[in-house]
Amino acid sequence: VSETLALSQQHGGYFASVPLETSWVLPAGAPAPLDAALHVVGTGGSAVIEGSNSGLSILDREGFSHPDLVHWPVDEGILGGGGLGGDLAAAVDHFIRSVAADRHPQVGLEQALYAHRLVDAAERSLRQGAPVYME
Repeated sequence: VSETLALSQQHGGYFASVPLETSWVLPAGAPAPLDAALHVVGTGGSAVIEGSNSGLSILDREGFSHPDLVHWPVDEGILGGGGLGGDLAAAVDHFIRSVAADRHPQVGLEQALYAHRLVDAAERSLRQGAPVYME
Protein backbone atom coordinates (compact mmCIF):
# COMPACT_ATOMS: atom_id res chain seq x y z
CA VAL A 1 0.00 0.00 0.00
CA SER A 2 1.47 3.33 -0.98
CA GLU A 3 -1.32 5.57 0.30
CA THR A 4 -3.69 5.35 3.25
CA LEU A 5 -6.21 7.74 4.78
CA ALA A 6 -6.43 7.53 8.57
CA LEU A 7 -9.50 8.98 10.28
CA SER A 8 -8.89 9.75 13.94
CA GLN A 9 -11.30 10.92 16.62
CA GLN A 10 -9.45 13.20 19.04
CA HIS A 11 -10.19 14.30 22.60
CA GLY A 12 -13.26 16.52 22.71
CA GLY A 13 -14.90 14.62 19.82
CA TYR A 14 -12.98 16.27 16.98
CA PHE A 15 -12.22 14.19 13.93
CA ALA A 16 -9.02 14.45 11.90
CA SER A 17 -8.17 12.80 8.61
CA VAL A 18 -4.51 12.22 7.90
CA PRO A 19 -3.44 10.98 4.46
CA LEU A 20 -0.39 8.77 4.82
CA GLU A 21 1.60 8.10 1.68
CA THR A 22 5.11 7.11 0.80
CA SER A 23 7.21 8.58 -1.96
CA TRP A 24 10.54 6.84 -1.50
CA VAL A 25 10.37 5.10 -4.87
CA LEU A 26 10.19 7.83 -7.46
CA PRO A 27 10.85 7.20 -11.14
CA ALA A 28 14.21 8.12 -12.64
CA GLY A 29 14.12 11.71 -13.80
CA ALA A 30 11.70 12.92 -11.11
CA PRO A 31 12.33 16.66 -10.65
CA ALA A 32 12.83 16.38 -6.87
CA PRO A 33 14.48 13.72 -4.67
CA LEU A 34 11.25 13.19 -2.68
CA ASP A 35 7.57 14.00 -2.76
CA ALA A 36 6.72 14.90 0.84
CA ALA A 37 3.62 16.61 2.15
CA LEU A 38 1.40 16.41 5.22
CA HIS A 39 -2.25 17.45 5.09
CA VAL A 40 -4.15 17.31 8.36
CA VAL A 41 -7.84 18.19 7.95
CA GLY A 42 -10.13 18.28 10.95
CA THR A 43 -13.59 19.51 11.79
CA GLY A 44 -12.07 22.55 13.50
CA GLY A 45 -9.45 23.48 10.89
CA SER A 46 -6.55 22.18 8.86
CA ALA A 47 -2.79 22.36 8.51
CA VAL A 48 -0.67 21.68 5.43
CA ILE A 49 3.08 21.20 5.18
CA GLU A 50 4.50 21.04 1.65
CA GLY A 51 7.96 19.64 2.19
CA SER A 52 9.11 18.66 -1.27
CA ASN A 53 10.05 21.91 -2.89
CA SER A 54 12.29 24.58 -1.38
CA GLY A 55 11.40 27.12 -4.04
CA LEU A 56 14.34 26.64 -6.39
CA SER A 57 13.62 25.31 -9.89
CA ILE A 58 16.33 24.71 -12.49
CA LEU A 59 15.93 23.94 -16.18
CA ASP A 60 19.17 23.03 -17.93
CA ARG A 61 20.45 20.53 -20.49
CA GLU A 62 20.01 17.74 -17.94
CA GLY A 63 16.29 18.54 -17.55
CA PHE A 64 14.02 20.13 -14.98
CA SER A 65 14.86 19.82 -11.27
CA HIS A 66 14.00 21.06 -7.79
CA PRO A 67 17.29 20.72 -5.85
CA ASP A 68 16.91 19.94 -2.16
CA LEU A 69 17.96 22.98 -0.14
CA VAL A 70 16.11 22.02 3.03
CA HIS A 71 16.12 18.35 4.05
CA TRP A 72 19.52 16.88 3.18
CA PRO A 73 21.49 19.17 0.91
CA VAL A 74 25.09 18.20 0.38
CA ASP A 75 27.61 20.99 0.93
CA GLU A 76 30.62 20.08 -1.16
CA GLY A 77 32.76 22.79 0.40
CA ILE A 78 30.91 25.66 -1.29
CA LEU A 79 29.73 27.01 2.07
CA GLY A 80 32.92 26.11 3.86
CA GLY A 81 31.51 22.91 5.34
CA GLY A 82 31.44 19.72 3.44
CA GLY A 83 29.04 16.88 3.99
CA LEU A 84 25.38 16.60 4.83
CA GLY A 85 23.33 19.55 6.04
CA GLY A 86 19.69 20.60 6.26
CA ASP A 87 16.89 20.02 8.72
CA LEU A 88 17.40 16.26 8.98
CA ALA A 89 21.06 16.68 9.92
CA ALA A 90 20.07 19.45 12.37
CA ALA A 91 17.52 17.16 14.05
CA VAL A 92 20.09 14.40 14.54
CA ASP A 93 22.66 16.94 15.75
CA HIS A 94 20.14 18.41 18.22
CA PHE A 95 19.37 14.96 19.64
CA ILE A 96 23.05 14.05 20.03
CA ARG A 97 23.87 17.39 21.69
CA SER A 98 20.87 17.05 24.04
CA VAL A 99 21.93 13.58 25.15
CA ALA A 100 25.56 14.68 25.59
CA ALA A 101 24.46 17.67 27.71
CA ASP A 102 21.90 15.60 29.68
CA ARG A 103 19.05 17.81 28.39
CA HIS A 104 15.64 16.79 27.08
CA PRO A 105 15.38 17.06 23.27
CA GLN A 106 12.65 19.27 21.76
CA VAL A 107 10.58 16.21 20.81
CA GLY A 108 10.26 14.13 23.93
CA LEU A 109 9.81 10.40 24.33
CA GLU A 110 6.05 10.73 25.01
CA GLN A 111 5.49 12.68 21.78
CA ALA A 112 7.54 10.25 19.71
CA LEU A 113 5.81 7.24 21.28
CA TYR A 114 2.37 8.75 20.59
CA ALA A 115 3.27 9.25 16.92
CA HIS A 116 4.39 5.61 16.66
CA ARG A 117 1.22 4.40 18.41
CA LEU A 118 -0.92 6.42 16.01
CA VAL A 119 0.80 4.91 12.96
CA ASP A 120 0.58 1.43 14.51
CA ALA A 121 -3.17 1.89 15.11
CA ALA A 122 -3.66 2.96 11.48
CA GLU A 123 -1.75 -0.10 10.24
CA ARG A 124 -3.72 -2.45 12.52
CA SER A 125 -6.99 -0.91 11.36
CA LEU A 126 -5.95 -1.40 7.74
CA ARG A 127 -5.06 -5.08 8.34
CA GLN A 128 -8.24 -5.78 10.32
CA GLY A 129 -10.56 -3.77 8.09
CA ALA A 130 -12.14 -2.21 11.17
CA PRO A 131 -11.61 0.69 13.60
CA VAL A 132 -9.05 0.21 16.35
CA TYR A 133 -8.83 2.14 19.58
CA MET A 134 -5.79 3.63 21.23
CA GLU A 135 -5.36 3.67 24.99
